[in-house]
Amino acid sequence: MSVREKAATTFDKHRREQIVRIARTTTPAQRLAWLEEMIRLALRTGALPKRRSP
Repeated sequence: MSVREKAATTFDKHRREQIVRIARTTTPAQRLAWLEEMIRLALRTGALPKRRSP
């Protein structure tokens, strides 16, 4: 296994563990609040397209 493959495996394992830890230590309301804030941040910075008028 190459160094790059080992790093990717380690990263993936860490990411999965982090997701489980966050899911266990936060409430659904906290996760939703975080998601809403990240969407606002993405809109402010131009990472997401602006909403179109109906």
